Amino acid sequence: MRQKGAKILIGSIKLPFKIKAVRVTAQALLLAFIFWLASSSGAAEALERIARWAGGNDRIAGAAFIMELGANLKENEGLIDAVLAVSVPYKAPTEPPELPAPPPSKSPVRTPRPTVKPTNSPALSHESIEMTGDTEDIDAAAIFSEPLNILLKGAPQILIIHTHSTESYSSNSGDIYTETDVTRTLNTDYNVVRVGEEIASALTKKGFSVMHDRGVYDFPSYTGSYSRSLTAIESYLKLYPSIKIVLDIHRDALMDAEGNIYRTSTQIGGKTSAQVMLVVGTGDGGANNPHWKENLKLAFHLQAAMNSKYEGLARPISISPERYNQHVGKGSLLVEVGCNGNTLDEALYAARLFTDAAAEVFEKLK
Repeated sequence: MRQKGAKILIGSIKLPFKIKAVRVTAQALLLAFIFWLASSSGAAEALERIARWAGGNDRIAGAAFIMELGANLKENEGLIDAVLAVSVPYKAPTEPPELPAPPPSKSPVRTPRPTVKPTNSPALSHESIEMTGDTEDIDAAAIFSEPLNILLKGAPQILIIHTHSTESYSSNSGDIYTETDVTRTLNTDYNVVRVGEEIASALTKKGFSVMHDRGVYDFPSYTGSYSRSLTAIESYLKLYPSIKIVLDIHRDALMDAEGNIYRTSTQIGGKTSAQVMLVVGTGDGGANNPHWKENLKLAFHLQAAMNSKYEGLARPISISPERYNQHVGKGSLLVEVGCNGNTLDEALYAARLFTDAAAEVFEKLK
């Protein structure tokens, strides 16, 4: 190699390497050094000519390919063939699944605690018990006089569940939620699950061990709700034999043929409260319920306690030929807290009053 002015002339470069691949690699490294030297000396024109020549030389390109990817050119193999041999097949990128939009942020409902002072509870009596439905041949006095065959030992003791968990209440100015249907929503801050949470929390504070199932059993299909909730209840009872009381918390619906929605309410402690209705299923409609009289006995005691402590809170007990999953045990009841015409505040207030009365009954079962 000899330098003349600003031009670099390359003749024949012979390197003392016998292995072809190593020799070609060394040539490529030497050429890289020459490029650097030419660039630093300002020989732009010569550098361009060298680059064009190197780009058209298969041996030099192959050497660069060897150093970059660790591949080797076989005899009579072109550079393109070698590249294809180590390339990864192209795969079209898959689009990620579209995620549902997050629900709008909102503040959970916070209802003030009741200021009402409960009255001193006299001995409970069957005389205040009221019933509706198929009440024929039901001797309230005789059933009420029998002891409750429930013993609350161990933990958990009480299961709260919602077969129709999307049931909600009439909204007021502070309620902001999306309805899945008329007075129904999946938002647990505003549906009957929120009422169940109030009951579970109040019972826990009174010393009871409570499990609250927040599962959804009536959406997207309302049909089959009781079958789905029954599966859940049976699973709980199998895992926790200590559960002796199962409360299926609902919200009643009162609407006429013209679509007018009604509410049930009463004034307690200077504040409007929704009313509470207990429902007992006899199973006379075809599904057997061997425990319906035991369930009814518990309902009698709960209603008597509500009537004693908070007059007007309890609606008449509804006797129904359906079963409502109450065949699972002797302490199984359906509890309707308010109606679709009540506000959530009224229902939460009723839930606290109901719990305060029910706790006195449950305490005697320990």
